[in-house]
Amino acid sequence: MNRLSLVLVLAFAGVGCGDDDGGGGGNPDADVVFIDAAIPDASIPDAQPQLCTAPIDPGPNHHQFVGNRFLLPTTVSKANQYGLNIDGDKQDRPDNALGSILATLGSQLGFDIQGAMDGQIDSGALIYLFDVLSADISVSKSTLLSLVQGQDCDVPLDPIDNFSGDEPFLVAEATANDAPLSGGISGGSLDLGPGEVTIQISFPGVGLIELPLVGARIVGDLTATGITDGRIGGAIKEEVINTTFIPALALGLQAFVSGCTGAPPNCCAPGSTEETVLSLFDEDMDCAITQSEVENNSLISALFAPDVDLFNGDTFEPRVDGINDSLSLGIGFTAVGAQFEAVVGSTSNVCTAYEPNETLATAPTITAGTYQLSICTGGDKDFFRFAVTDGIAGAVDIQIDFDNNKGAGDLELRLYDSTGMLIDQSMGFGDVESITRDGLTGGEPLAIGEYVLEVYGFNAAVTSDYQLTLAIDPILTD
Repeated sequence: MNRLSLVLVLAFAGVGCGDDDGGGGGNPDADVVFIDAAIPDASIPDAQPQLCTAPIDPGPNHHQFVGNRFLLPTTVSKANQYGLNIDGDKQDRPDNALGSILATLGSQLGFDIQGAMDGQIDSGALIYLFDVLSADISVSKSTLLSLVQGQDCDVPLDPIDNFSGDEPFLVAEATANDAPLSGGISGGSLDLGPGEVTIQISFPGVGLIELPLVGARIVGDLTATGITDGRIGGAIKEEVINTTFIPALALGLQAFVSGCTGAPPNCCAPGSTEETVLSLFDEDMDCAITQSEVENNSLISALFAPDVDLFNGDTFEPRVDGINDSLSLGIGFTAVGAQFEAVVGSTSNVCTAYEPNETLATAPTITAGTYQLSICTGGDKDFFRFAVTDGIAGAVDIQIDFDNNKGAGDLELRLYDSTGMLIDQSMGFGDVESITRDGLTGGEPLAIGEYVLEVYGFNAAVTSDYQLTLAIDPILTD
């Protein structure tokens, strides 16, 4: 899986009745580690030098942007609009169950989720940088995108020009080595993934919690000056929801009602939203909401039930075992031009994608799609596992595109069954190697089961970037 880092703040701001810090609504039975997220200090002396200055040249084919708007679902219809098809169902239905829950919390309880996000972006506290690597921004089958955290170069902090279209930024070192998402562009529309995106969600008086999204995708309309109609979607594993999100929600709810000063059972003002929240979650009617009360609440159990099937055991194989194991989330975004050092396409993130995978035993599982990869050192090999699951067999096409570079970058391709027995291979002298198993132009279709492909150099000195494309079409009848 690829990994990207994104900080997403769903702060329940301006809705509580307590102190500015959430009324000290701590919960003694919560076992969650949170990360401080203070807004940068704008009082840095003017005498200090700028952290970076324009122009910054990232190199050819880099198209760089900074997110100027992140759109969180405020209604169920918006949740459907921002959702993406994360589990790959044939009906192409948008998946955004958690987005719908957050929209309901906002509309029913008055949480200004979108306003809180806007404040974080506009203040410069949260900066997201998009580095798109593509030779053509209109049509491309080989596109990479890295989404990383950034830092304003202005000293003192001055976020007013962050979205001017050519503002320079620093890339946060903690996210600069994350592997990119890969995919393509058609008619100026990006479609990248699946991969992994780590987001952080913040509740007032709680801090940031980290939630890894799996099966993550990024789509949007790309131009030379920005990205519009963007969407980021993925899903959160059930165990992460139970061990991280639910405890944080409990602390957030307690912070929300912490301003109620009445004695039980009349804790809050009659008819207030706080009274409604306590009636839903305060099972022992002691004017406090605990983690155990939220965990054991039947409404929470129903709301936060997984809605997508992404894993077969520990392997990322959507819709294979028929068991929903993750909760989907989708948000919208737009971005404008920016400048920063190149992130995507560097040796650090392309060479480490899917590693270690030098043997049949360590081969990671991939699904149909396009991947940007590399044989980075002499003697390196890349093994990948995939499955034919639908129909009675599968028409499979595997292709790698690379620069032969007069033999210095010459790559070869092999196909094995799950036990390591060689089925097919492609060993040419050009810039493309391909294996087709469709019963028409190539060998016999592949039976239902698991297979492994191998990419390797013609000799031990070969190194080369390459694009891997895997297509699997089910054969339904004899």
